[in-house]
Amino acid sequence: MKRWLRFGKTLSALALATALGFSPAISQSAMAQQSPTTTPNLVIPLGQVITFQVPDGISTFVLGDGSMARVVVPPGQDRYAVVTALKPGVTNMLIWTQRSEKPINYVIEVSPNSRSEQIAVRVKVLEVESSSDGKFGIDWSDFVTFQEAVPTAPFRFGLPLRTTTLNAKIDTLINDRKARVLAEPTLVVLNGKEASFLSGGELPMIITDRDRINVQWREFGIHLNLKAQVEGSNIIQMELSPEVSDIDKANSVTIANQLQGGSFVVPAFKTRRAKTTLRVPDNQTIVIAGLLKNDKQEVNQKFPLLGDIPFLGYLFKTVDFLERRSELVFIVTPVIVRDPKLVPEANYGKEADVERKPNP
Repeated sequence: MKRWLRFGKTLSALALATALGFSPAISQSAMAQQSPTTTPNLVIPLGQVITFQVPDGISTFVLGDGSMARVVVPPGQDRYAVVTALKPGVTNMLIWTQRSEKPINYVIEVSPNSRSEQIAVRVKVLEVESSSDGKFGIDWSDFVTFQEAVPTAPFRFGLPLRTTTLNAKIDTLINDRKARVLAEPTLVVLNGKEASFLSGGELPMIITDRDRINVQWREFGIHLNLKAQVEGSNIIQMELSPEVSDIDKANSVTIANQLQGGSFVVPAFKTRRAKTTLRVPDNQTIVIAGLLKNDKQEVNQKFPLLGDIPFLGYLFKTVDFLERRSELVFIVTPVIVRDPKLVPEANYGKEADVERKPNP
């Protein structure tokens, strides 16, 4: 029986008692009388294999949860055991040695496999002008490489894209002044952590509380929150939350200041935001588009002095209303940085060897 266990068969306490010829009641009584001696924990990363030594030699052993770890005593090596971590969690193992009647209690802890990669995320934010017929400068169906319909507005996602053709199209639009780059940050984030950037500013907001006046700052502009997690060898799960906000003067509110007299203006904001979770192959480009922007502007043209005359001034001036439509586009490219020598370059995604030269 001991020889059979030495080849790596693991048994529960009940199965071991039955195999040794005891009834369940007797085995429970016997185990209650033999309180095990506790040793320090065996902490094993998930998927790893370790060996540990039992100087007095292993006679028999019982493993609590066989789905969490596998224990094998190699033939002819009764002083060593091999433990393979199978599933995160905590279990224990009782080992009877050749010189002790009381079992030794080994607590086995399988820790989750933590990855130490960093993820470099390059983000390009574009504002694309609409044409006279209401169409925008980029047709995303031209760049999608997989056989799948392109979702329509308000949010369109293309995954993956032919980045070479896309970059050429963007360069053409910028040269023709039909698009402009609003922001182009590169964020490096630890695996599983969050990162964010803001391209804009902060506006003070006045809040009255009885006899006190407080000021809170409200962010506006281009804001992006992201979280990246590496899955497998080259898949990145990303949570993206882009947001674009502008000050809306037309809908601002004027509030009377009852404490000090006068009044103050509370500005309004136009906000467009999206939130999505998706899985992206390493060094592939995704696009979040369809964040439309409509701006209306009043343009006055008048004769000097004559246009300022009350009532009659309208005869010497003209008022035009201009409407401007644009689309905000977020182009995101994540790259797994497994080696600190690999840095994000202009030709993004290509490996660059960094040579460290001594200082002169």
